[in-house]
Amino acid sequence: GPEGLRIYDYKTGKPPTVPQQKSFEKQLLLEAAMAERGGFKDAGKARVAGAAYIGLGGQGTTVPAPLDEIPPDQVWAQLRDLIARWQEPDRGYSARMAMMSDKDRSDYDHLSRFGEWDFSQDARGEDVG
Repeated sequence: GPEGLRIYDYKTGKPPTVPQQKSFEKQLLLEAAMAERGGFKDAGKARVAGAAYIGLGGQGTTVPAPLDEIPPDQVWAQLRDLIARWQEPDRGYSARMAMMSDKDRSDYDHLSRFGEWDFSQDARGEDVG
């Protein structure tokens, strides 16, 4: 529409809170950044006027994406910066990066032998190739 696109993401469980979206659940923010760059062919290239998660269970809670605090241009710049940092040869790949809680489990815990070390130990680089 003339005012801009609106993006909705339906969740069967509880929608992520605004703080969770800022740090961990960036899907909706990334969708807004993609939409403003014409990433969705049928929608064209247009400004995103709003985005929100809608919880389908319980009260049908709607949680907006914090587009005013983290606008699409900023999200896109952060994504490009993250990709560039992963291209640095001296940077390692962590099996447990940005976990929401220390109690969370990763699909890669068994490969990293998580449980044989704890968070009080500093990470140590190692040449394995």
